[in-house]
Amino acid sequence: MVGEHARRRPVRPRVGRGCREPQGHVALGDRPCAARLERPASDRLPPRRKGSARAYPRAQAVTPGADDHGQVQVMKSTPPDTQPPLRLLLVEDSAADAQLLLDLLEDAGRPPVELHWVTTLAAARLALAEPVDCVLLDVGLPDARGLEGLMALRGQSPATPIVVLTGHDDRDFALEAVAAGAQDYLTKGSAGVDVLLRAARYAIQRQRAQGILTRRALEDPLTGLGNRTMLLDRLEWALARRQRAEAPIALFFLDLDGFKAINDTHGHAAGDSVLVAVSHALSDALRTGDTVARFGGDEFAALCEDVPDADAAATVASRVVDNVRGIRCGAHTVSVSVGVALSDMIVTPEQLMARADEAMYAAKRAGKDRWALDGHLAGVR
Repeated sequence: MVGEHARRRPVRPRVGRGCREPQGHVALGDRPCAARLERPASDRLPPRRKGSARAYPRAQAVTPGADDHGQVQVMKSTPPDTQPPLRLLLVEDSAADAQLLLDLLEDAGRPPVELHWVTTLAAARLALAEPVDCVLLDVGLPDARGLEGLMALRGQSPATPIVVLTGHDDRDFALEAVAAGAQDYLTKGSAGVDVLLRAARYAIQRQRAQGILTRRALEDPLTGLGNRTMLLDRLEWALARRQRAEAPIALFFLDLDGFKAINDTHGHAAGDSVLVAVSHALSDALRTGDTVARFGGDEFAALCEDVPDADAAATVASRVVDNVRGIRCGAHTVSVSVGVALSDMIVTPEQLMARADEAMYAAKRAGKDRWALDGHLAGVR
């Protein structure tokens, strides 16, 4: 048993290229694989003084890996009778600093920690394909300097909290890092393991609280769709990409037909159920990456990027109308009028929204339960 072995003889997790076990995490109870941490001569730690050996608390040897991006993983397994481990991604190019942190975590013993170590920004981007609770980011990486690494990881995984580590106590740089999205800033050597773990836990809590506030600010509470603010934000970004990459976008405005009669006849609870059903119908009609939002009341909108032409937009609009038509509330059949506008030229968000809104009213005037292209494209169907 691994735990029995650890009690009889100190076991120190080490990593290297020579291990035959597969790369990745070795769960407690799997066969441990002894390996070595290969360091450049300049990075090697001084030997321990005689009598300073420690018995590590049920530590387990793990199987790291190294790839062409310079990625090396180190993981600290903890007893299964504790709370789930805190999953940390350490982005640090110094083997000495990484080993020192691992030693400190082993000495602390609690709380349980699972440490993944990578040496480059490229490797960190790959590692974030798997969920981690917090990133500990050195700002002096071989392939990223200053705040480059922070900006890249924030862009890739905005919901993951990041604590910046640096060898210099620079207050101005710390403020810049926090402004750029870091949850905290620590100076190497001045913060013990308790301070580091506390910073990681606080970073996680702040990120979760910020995520809740963001969702409340950008989501419709009834349907779970985005709201007007989210759509405007996505539309601005989409139009900016449209100008750079000439990737056409389509904006759809939707208004339910006769929704007031449903509320008056069946009550607002039934009306809310219809709105939720419509939100599902719209999501089913669109692609995963498209943005669907509820503007308020019975008005919805959708933003689709990379729509090549009016025919493609018409196909989407027709699918939306058909999906909503399948919803019923008592004797009422729900229907929707859809207006479609394409960014066939350089336009502002307000201009594109006005064109989609105008097309939606054209569909209403033509008899409802249909879609219409804006005046620049023509057509009501």
